[in-house]
Amino acid sequence: MSQRKITVKIGGKKIKVGEKLSKKEIEKANIERLTNEILEIGKNPDISHGIMDLAQLFLEVNKKRMQSDQVSIEEMNEAIDKLKDQKLISIKKTKKKIVLIEFTPLELTGIENSIIELAAEKGWTNLEEIMKACNLNSEIAEQEIKKLEEKNIAVAHKDRVTGKRWYFPGIAVEEE
Repeated sequence: MSQRKITVKIGGKKIKVGEKLSKKEIEKANIERLTNEILEIGKNPDISHGIMDLAQLFLEVNKKRMQSDQVSIEEMNEAIDKLKDQKLISIKKTKKKIVLIEFTPLELTGIENSIIELAAEKGWTNLEEIMKACNLNSEIAEQEIKKLEEKNIAVAHKDRVTGKRWYFPGIAVEEE
């Protein structure tokens, strides 16, 4: 009886079971898997809302992994660079050096970018801050934040104590 050879596809390469892989091939396959995992997180509107800061993405990737299988920041940066080169994501840096990953090719206006930068500082913003930072009247400021709501980047929340605020679930902020 002849023994059947089993072939497995890893990272786009077919490998026969029992065949040894080089360290470089294993690393390449791991980065390929990581890029797919990052894209899956980006597709999930409950997690990313189309935009996410790098620190939050790093935590999300490692959340379900065992400690021995945790992704390093170097691996994460390599996977992010690969996705950027393939034009599957875009990267923006705020004035405060927060790295934001956009998963869907969003066309954001300058005002929308300013609102996101404003919200990146604390994870939320309100109409007064938008009006002051962007030099807008209340009607235009509300129209601009509504556009971010429609793109599922911002979520409105009304409270008697704090008033109406817009939260950006894809942006994690350290609370002091």
